[in-house]
Amino acid sequence: MRVKKRTYFWLRRILELAGAAAVIAGVWAVLFCIFDLAVMPTVTKHGKELEIPDLFEMTFDDASRNAAASGFRIIMTDSRYDEYYQPGIVIEQSPVPFTRSKLGRKIRVIVSEGEQLFPMPDVVGISEKEAVFKLEAHGITVSEDSAKHIFSDYYPEGVVAEQSPPTAAMLKRGYEAVLTVSMGPLPRKFIVPDLYTLDLKETSHLIRKAGLTMGEIEIVHFPQADSGVVVEQSPEPGVQLDYLSRIDLKVSGAEWAEEE
Repeated sequence: MRVKKRTYFWLRRILELAGAAAVIAGVWAVLFCIFDLAVMPTVTKHGKELEIPDLFEMTFDDASRNAAASGFRIIMTDSRYDEYYQPGIVIEQSPVPFTRSKLGRKIRVIVSEGEQLFPMPDVVGISEKEAVFKLEAHGITVSEDSAKHIFSDYYPEGVVAEQSPPTAAMLKRGYEAVLTVSMGPLPRKFIVPDLYTLDLKETSHLIRKAGLTMGEIEIVHFPQADSGVVVEQSPEPGVQLDYLSRIDLKVSGAEWAEEE
């Protein structure tokens, strides 16, 4: 009899505990449903998706204000050189414009650092050829037509005596630098060089190197010579002159003369 009572007692106890567990489980299920259907949508703003604004080509400050007004946040993840856009301009964004996303989402942008600049290297004291190679390696060009030449007792002939811009100046790629190249010491005697059959560029260099100056240039019809070369000079080669005396030239311009 006592065994039956004890069995009944424990059976009833187990049923009571099972009922309590079922009640607790039911309460948790109800709470989970409330959290999932009511609380989570509020926290995550579920269902409130908006169009991502187009921030391209805006300044970072303007892009930040525009994103905030649209319900989003903006962060700059990177920057890079761009030859087309000024520094601080948005050149890329993610997510891309006009797609839809949850309110408050971060928009990651990349901004321009502007065009990359290159420092002007120091080329004074090295040969003209070496200087040109060094400048071109830094993205800087050198025009032979713009090169200057001076006499120098310090720098040997063919060595760069001056440069423009100065060393360390920050330049855009393709900037054209100007070199001043030494022609060596000023001659003690100023002898007229032989300029026959040379073009004007070669002629100009030899005249300056001789300590003389270019005088009058006359275009003449001379079919036996190539167009653009010296066919006559005055004074003649070998004559000794004063410093900076003028050399007059006659240059073949057969095609030009015939057209005239």
